[in-house]
Amino acid sequence: MAVARSVSYMLLLIALAVVYVISAYVISILVFQRSLTVDSHVNLMNMILAMVLAVVYQPVKKIFDKFTDRVFYYGEYDADTFTREISKILTYTADFQLLTRRVGNYIATSLKAEKVAFCIPEKGIYGRAGRRRISVVEEDVRRIMDYYYKNCSFPEVILANQVKDPELKKLLDIHRTKIVMPLLHQNQETGILFLGEHKSLGYSSRDIEMLESIAGELAVSIRNSLSLEEINELNKSLQRKIDEATKELRFSNRQLQRLDEAKNEFISMASHQLRTPLTSIKGYLDMMLEGDLGKITPTQRAVLREAFSSSERMVRLINDFLNVSRLQTGKFNIDKQETGRCSNSSG
Repeated sequence: MAVARSVSYMLLLIALAVVYVISAYVISILVFQRSLTVDSHVNLMNMILAMVLAVVYQPVKKIFDKFTDRVFYYGEYDADTFTREISKILTYTADFQLLTRRVGNYIATSLKAEKVAFCIPEKGIYGRAGRRRISVVEEDVRRIMDYYYKNCSFPEVILANQVKDPELKKLLDIHRTKIVMPLLHQNQETGILFLGEHKSLGYSSRDIEMLESIAGELAVSIRNSLSLEEINELNKSLQRKIDEATKELRFSNRQLQRLDEAKNEFISMASHQLRTPLTSIKGYLDMMLEGDLGKITPTQRAVLREAFSSSERMVRLINDFLNVSRLQTGKFNIDKQETGRCSNSSG
């Protein structure tokens, strides 16, 4: 940075000096006709040039700053922009897979990592970025976290070249991983961020600071997206159960409707079948009471009248059953007839 800014200021001074010399020469020719011996004229010219240079100083400085930044910091990222873009992704992305993929791609592009991946316990690898892939098992995750709890504190990262455990160092070398950043939220393991080898000179302390600065926010966002994913899965499961229960209720309702129709048909059929023999019985009892079949004793007449009354009650009951059946099936008709008017007469 010191070299870049030094070159920028040197170019700026040279440019302003050239502008001053050329401006002084042009003014001396056009205005003072090369008579620069008069002090008042020289002072006036210096004042004018100083005002012009003061106005153009900042624009020219910005031009040279951009030029030197491109030369000395080719491909470098701005810390504020990095933090702002990561926060924007974490804020406006709720889907877990989309979140890890966007964050992984942005970190891989900004930090020039050959690969970036999130390992979420009991879920697998997500957010792959880069050509190289990483495949870790549950035992590897447990070994990394045990080492982290013993030697580091959140949000520190694990640098592969500083790992003291030979087995863990061998594991990271096998996967060609240079940075491991566990993500913790309220002392709970949310996941692990793996960064592969750097594409050029290696990761700087500035890169490490950037990763550590977003570790907490990244852990919270991933935990929230996982919770949202669980809620969505629960909603889908509940919706499936509701659909299944609704389907069963509709099937049961159709069965009940068929049973109800069968019951109505049975009542109608039974009523018709019962009314026919009862009508015959009632007719024969009436014939016996009228003496059409011969004389009967008073005792027999009393018994026959009781039987006749019972048959009439049975016929009325059967007619009621038929009316109920007609009402349920919508076949009940009301025969409206006009009746005679009753008038009270006095006197």
